[in-house]
Parts: sequence; structure tokens; C-alpha cells
Amino acid sequence: MYLISGPKNTNGKHFGHMFVEGQTFTRTWLWKELLESIGFKATKISENDNVKRILLIHYNVGIGDMLFITPILRGLKEKYPKAPIEVFANYPSALVLQNNTHATKVNSRFPSKYIMSIVDEYDEVFDTSDFARQKVASEYTNIYDMYCDQLDIHPSSMSPVLNILQEEKNAVIEYISQIGIDITKDKIVVIQAHSTSVARSWPIERTKQLAIELNHLGYKVVITGDRDRLFSETGKKELEIPKEVVNLIGALDLRALITLISLSYLVIGPDSSGYHIAEALGVNSIPLFSLFDPYLRVKYYKHCYPIYKPLPCSPCLCHSQNCPSLTSRLKYTSPCMEAITVNDVLNKIKEIGVVPNDIRQPNKIIDKNCPVCESTQKKVYCRKGNLYYYKCNKCALLYTDRQVDSNEERIETCKDIYKWIKEGDFTFVDADRIFDNTSLWLNAEYCGKYHYILSHKSLEEICNRSNLKIEYKTKDKEHFSVQLVKKD
Repeated sequence: MYLISGPKNTNGKHFGHMFVEGQTFTRTWLWKELLESIGFKATKISENDNVKRILLIHYNVGIGDMLFITPILRGLKEKYPKAPIEVFANYPSALVLQNNTHATKVNSRFPSKYIMSIVDEYDEVFDTSDFARQKVASEYTNIYDMYCDQLDIHPSSMSPVLNILQEEKNAVIEYISQIGIDITKDKIVVIQAHSTSVARSWPIERTKQLAIELNHLGYKVVITGDRDRLFSETGKKELEIPKEVVNLIGALDLRALITLISLSYLVIGPDSSGYHIAEALGVNSIPLFSLFDPYLRVKYYKHCYPIYKPLPCSPCLCHSQNCPSLTSRLKYTSPCMEAITVNDVLNKIKEIGVVPNDIRQPNKIIDKNCPVCESTQKKVYCRKGNLYYYKCNKCALLYTDRQVDSNEERIETCKDIYKWIKEGDFTFVDADRIFDNTSLWLNAEYCGKYHYILSHKSLEEICNRSNLKIEYKTKDKEHFSVQLVKKD
């Protein structure tokens, strides 16, 4: 990655900055030389031998995302022990960096123009803001490994970091004692009522049922969250739970929530900030995964016991409100989240301390030629379950690396691809249309249901080899219906 700075101003500073990454710029120096010839400055990030001051930009991210960079700060400090590290982060997520010994300064309120005006004052500038969403590798690589690879660091520990002051603990202990919680006697279980999106949230009625069941088992249950993010038409009514269960939704700020979790026995909730906080504090957690594979997040977690019941379209890595496999998900959770039951959670609680945490790595990428043109040139397109999808660089076929068990008739194996394409009418999903999608992660409707997805080019290749020709008939949003006939 390169930091491109504009020409110098009257004060001798370069103004205007952008971050550039890609083979076109980094592997050929034409653009670098051209820019420098007209007064621009191109600095290769993370290869500065004389590092005296470091800036890490991690903006527009959630609480869990902010915790992701705490091991990164540790790694940077170990690599550059004498260099102060300043972080530009957004509020309130920046509060997780409070009291962090690896960050010299955290700036959470600043305009973008301010960054541009001072970026020249640093020897190293790392921009990690949301970069994972732009990389296909994030569908099969743990998030911490991605950051370390991006910044070329090797932290001594991958555990997230949180530091709590004693006065913070004293204040929360006093507060919860007034609502009937005694930390010397009660075994506190914190249930996070929602995620930041409806697609990753658990049904509210199940949260209520789980709270009641845990209360009967002798736990002191506390429900936390943001009242404005309860994704239910009758959220308030459904949360009218027995008085023995403590409802703290909307009652805690972030630092108070962090402190409460530090005093707890267990944290339960959807794939959101709660279990990251718990791991940083050495507290057991049971995160409920739906759109993401646990391996992508909790590979290094030692106190985490995830529940994950993937569907053929999982993981889709969708960050939007809507489940991509359904047309309207504005008020309900995704099918893979609804598959997790209260009994699943209760059974997992019994396993804690008995069954070791088993976070399975996705199947390794293997060599496989394109089943149409036999080219070996391909790139990973996405992953669904244990299937990797590749895009052939020659004929643009989207194909998988192996066969999976399924009862759906429309799944077609790459091995039999020529058998399915013969004379007569033929309808296929248009891979070119899928490739045009701005987000690869939203292709769950097709990836996971088909072993290959044809492009025009790959279909033409098959027809040429089978002595067929194509007569196009109809086209809709994502499908083509064609008629295949023998060549004269």
C-alpha cells in the first residue's frame, strides 16, 4: 500500500492524501515516477526504517471491530518500541482503547480534513478502517491474521485487550448492588439482546425464554442492549420479564457495560461486541453465529464457546439489515439465526469447562483445473460452508473445489457439467450478472446452491466443444434462457 500526498504548499508540506493499493501501482513504477515528476510524494507504507511516530486510522467501525486492533497495537509497539502510537478512531467505539498502554493518544473527534493536514507529521500511517470488507480473503481468513499480514507484524499474543480502572469497578459494583445484585454471591450471566443488524440478532422472545430458564437454574441474569435497536414489532412487550431478571437495556454506557462483563461468569448473545469484550477480560462467552463462520473471528479465543448452525448459503458475511437469502427481513432474524434454539444454548452451558473449544478451520484451498476450459488460472471468489468458489480467469466460470452432500435437485456437480448442457432449452444463472454485484457477500442466493455458475464465455466454450450453437431466447434480471442446437 502507498500513501500518495499532493504537491507541496507554501509552507513546504504536501497537501491532499489518498491510500493506493493494487498490482497496477505497486508492481509497475510508471505511475509512481509520473506522480513524483509533477510534485506528488509516494511513500510505501510499513517500510519506513526510521520510525519515530506512528498513526493508526481505524474509523467508522463498531465496538468489536475496535477490539480487533488491540492486538495490532501490541504488535506495533513490539516492532517499534520507542515510537509513540496515535489512533484516530470513532466515538463511542474508541472508548475500548481507554487506558490502553500501547496507544499513546486516541483522537475520536476530528474532521477528515484534519487528518489530511497532519498526516505528513508521522513516519508511518496505517489505515485499517474497514479494509476487511473489501477483501475476498476475509471469507476464509481469521480477522486477526488479516490485520497482521496487512501490517507485517507478529504480536506476542492475539488476545484482545481491555483495561479497567478500579474506580470504574467500584462505581458499577455500587450501582448493581442497588438493583439487587451481590457480586460475592450471585453468578452473573449477561445476555446481549441484539446485534447491530436484524440479520445477526436472535429473536427477542428466545432471549426472554433463555433468561427465565437461566434464572430457574440459579443464575443472576442481566439483559443489556440499546432500546432503539430491538428489532421487533413488540419488543417492549416481549421484554416484560419476571422481576428476578434484571433488565438493563438502555441503562449502561459502554465503559459501564465493559465493567459489568468483567464481574460476570458468562456472556451470551449474537455475533456482536459482547463476546469480544468477554474474551479481553477472560470471561466465558457463548456467541450465536449466523452470517459469519466462528473461525473468522474466534480462532484465538480461549474462553469462547460459539454456536453455529450454517445453512447452504452460509457464511454470507452480510453487514446489511436484510438477510440476502430472503426478500424482506426488516423485522425478523435470518433463518440461520432462527435455527439456534434455547436448548442449544442451555446444552452449550453444560459443556463449558468440559469440552475444549473446537474452532474448525475451513477446508484448505486445493488445486483444481477449470472443468470447462481446464485452465489452472483462477482466483478465490467466495466461500459457502466448506465450499470454495473459484472464478476461472480464462472462461469466467464460477465453480467449486469439491462435491457436497445435498438433497436439492438443482445442485449440479462440476464433474457432470457437460451432461447438463445439451440440445434443447436451457436456463442458467448468469455469472456475469453476479460478478457485477457490488458486494460479493450478498451472493448467498446462488453460491452454496450450485456447484458451478455459468458465464456467457464458459457456455460458449462448452458449446464449441460439444458441437452446439447458442440461440438466445429470453433474459430476466439474473437468468438467461437459451436454445442450444447442433451446428450445421
